[in-house]
Amino acid sequence: MRSQLRPHWDAKAGTWDAHLPRSDLFAELLDTVLGAARPGPGDVALDLGAGSGFLTIPIAARAARTYALDHSQEMLRLLGDRVAAEGRTLFAKRGDLAGFAPPPERVDVVVSNYALHHLSHEGKRRLLRDAHDFMAPGGRFVVSDLMVPLTLRPGESGPLIRKVASIARKGPAGWWRIAKNLVRWGTGRGEYPASLEFWQGALHAAGFVDVGGRHVGEESGVAWGTKPAVAG
Repeated sequence: MRSQLRPHWDAKAGTWDAHLPRSDLFAELLDTVLGAARPGPGDVALDLGAGSGFLTIPIAARAARTYALDHSQEMLRLLGDRVAAEGRTLFAKRGDLAGFAPPPERVDVVVSNYALHHLSHEGKRRLLRDAHDFMAPGGRFVVSDLMVPLTLRPGESGPLIRKVASIARKGPAGWWRIAKNLVRWGTGRGEYPASLEFWQGALHAAGFVDVGGRHVGEESGVAWGTKPAVAG
């Protein structure tokens, strides 16, 4: 994730929890991620794009040690305070999703929620390959994200057209949002959601096994895979 976005997310840190939907959708996403990741008392976990702790906090309550990566120092500060208030320790690190340094120990669980769509598709593939390298045998990788590609390719443009039309119906505020997003795309700061099929294929290609996934709601999904255990 690009460093230009850091001031944006630092400014939103204090109000981000109120922004998150308190809905059955996000409850189902959380249950699906935890069910696939299966964090346990002996595990080391890593949350990529941790934000205010939607996944970090429940995982920290289950794992032995939890690391959190985010590009917003203010998000990490608030998250650290919340985890500490529950009597747990969090190893927080500021960094971008592209090219971050992994934790100094093998990781059993890697999760991410609504963050990896900021990476290009090749960036997603690279991250999966890197994670496979630093994860422990038997480790679980689970990504929850927007999984409806936003593209103008023939036959695949419906979701993008519907999204733009929905925003435009909000009047001047919606038009302004569309204009801002066009500028973001033009400056290389757009979003690149990938389909569930893409994530499953990329997990296979990176060397993960027991790959699976499911759609949650109309636009979201969860995909997962396991690093093979050492033979014998």
